Amino acid sequence: MVQKYQSPVRVYKYPFELIMMAYQRRFPKCPLIPMFVNSETINECHSEDGATHLIERKCTLDVDAPRLLKRIAGVDYVYFIQKNSLDRRQRTLHIEAYNETFSNRVMVTEHCCYTVHPENEDWTCFEQSASMDIKSFFGFESTAEKIAMKQYAASIKKGKEIIEFYLNQLEEEGITHVPRWVPPTPTTTTQLTVSSARAIPACSSRTHSGSTDVPPASPDDKLDADYISRYLGKLTPFQESCLIRLRQWLQETHKGKCDIPEGGVVPKSLYRTAEELENEEVKLWTESIYKSASVFKGAPHEVLIEVTDESSVITWDFDVCKGDVIFNIYHSRRAPQPAKKEALSTHNLACPGSNNTQFIDRSWMLGQDYSMVETALTCREGESVQGSHVTRWPGFYILQWRFHSTPTNSSTSLPRVDDVLASLQVSSHKCKVMYFTEVLQSTDFRGSMSSLESSNSGFSLLSAATTSSSQSQTGSTVSR
Repeated sequence: MVQKYQSPVRVYKYPFELIMMAYQRRFPKCPLIPMFVNSETINECHSEDGATHLIERKCTLDVDAPRLLKRIAGVDYVYFIQKNSLDRRQRTLHIEAYNETFSNRVMVTEHCCYTVHPENEDWTCFEQSASMDIKSFFGFESTAEKIAMKQYAASIKKGKEIIEFYLNQLEEEGITHVPRWVPPTPTTTTQLTVSSARAIPACSSRTHSGSTDVPPASPDDKLDADYISRYLGKLTPFQESCLIRLRQWLQETHKGKCDIPEGGVVPKSLYRTAEELENEEVKLWTESIYKSASVFKGAPHEVLIEVTDESSVITWDFDVCKGDVIFNIYHSRRAPQPAKKEALSTHNLACPGSNNTQFIDRSWMLGQDYSMVETALTCREGESVQGSHVTRWPGFYILQWRFHSTPTNSSTSLPRVDDVLASLQVSSHKCKVMYFTEVLQSTDFRGSMSSLESSNSGFSLLSAATTSSSQSQTGSTVSR
C-alpha cells in the first residue's frame, strides 16, 4: 500500500540566499542528524553565469531498525540518491531524492522545494512531499513501513531545527546577509551558456513509477504551518499531511459544485447508517495486506496456522482499533474445526460484515487438548503490537484475540455511573482489530536461529506507542 506525505508551507523569515547558505552546511555530513552518516558528490554542473547549479549526491543512512530486520535484509546502511537543482535567477531550489538500496522491493521518493514567499521577498517558503510503496520485504512489510514512517517523521521535525541552527551559526560568524545573484554583462557566449544550463535538470532527471503525485496547488490554496498551529494546536507531521491532502481532495471534489445553497434541513434519505459506515471501513481494510476482525464478549477471534517445520517462525502485527483485547497463542496436535456461524447468530454475537471465527472447541480442555505457548498479553485500544514466535513442534497454532473486560469496583456493591452507561451501549461489548500474520521458514533467514531468538523483542523500537510481546518464548509447553 502506498503511503503519502504532503507538508504545509513552512515559512523562514530570512532571505532565500541566506537560507541556501545555511542549507549547504548540512553536507557532506551533519552531526545533528545521527542517521545521516555521510554523502559524496557523484555529479555536479554549473552554468557559466552562475545562475544554475545542479548537484547529485549519494547519501549513506544508518536506519534505526531492529537488529533482526537488519540481519534478514543483510545490510547495515541504506543508500539514497539526492539531486538538487538551484536556480539563483528564479530563487528556487528543487530537491529530488529516491532510494537506491532495495529499489526492487521498496520505492521511496521525495520532493522538496525552497521558494521566495509570495508576499515578502525577504522570506523563504519550504514545502515537502513524499511517497513510499513497499512491494515486498522478506515478510516484514508492515514492520518496515512503520520504521520508515517513524524515521521520516523524525527527520521532518528535525529539518526546520537544523536550518535554524545553521542560521544562528552564520549569525555568530557575522554573516547576516548574502547578496542576490546578479546577471553578468550580457555576451553572446553567456547567452548560449544560460540556454544550455536551463536544460541541465532534464538531462539527468529520473522518472519513478512510484513518484509523488500530489497535485500542485495555487498559493491561495496552501496552508501555512504557523496558521495550522495557531488554530488547531500542535499537530504531528502526518496529521498535518492528512489535513493538507484532505483539503486538496475537497477542492478537487467540489470544483464546480459550490453553488449549493447553505442552510436548511438535510433530508433523512441522505443520512448514512452506522452499518454503511462500518462496511466502508471494512472495505478500506480489506484493500491492504491486513485483515479486520470483530471480537465480541464471549466470542474471541481466532486464526489457525498449520506448521510443518518445527523451526518455523510465526510473525504477527496487529492494531487494536476499538476496545481492549487479550492476545494469546495456543498449540494443538489436533486439527481444530471452525465454529458454525449459526451458533454465533443464535447468541447475537455476530453481525453482518464482521469477521469472527473460533477454532478452539468449547469441549476442549487447556493442558490436554491444547496448550498455551505465549504469556497472555493485554492490549489497549490504539496500541500496535508486533512479535514473533519460534516454533518447536509441528502442528496447529491458534492466534487468539479475546475481549478484555474492565474489572468493576469491588469496594462497593453499587454500580458506577461509567459501568451503567457502558452497559447501555451495544458497542461496549465489541472490539475491532486489524492484523497480519505470516509463517517464515528457517531457511528464509540469513542469520542463525540463535540470533533470531535473541532479537525476539526488538520490535519495541518502532515507536513509543508501539508495544511488542516481550514475553515471547522460544520454548513451548508440550501439547497432549
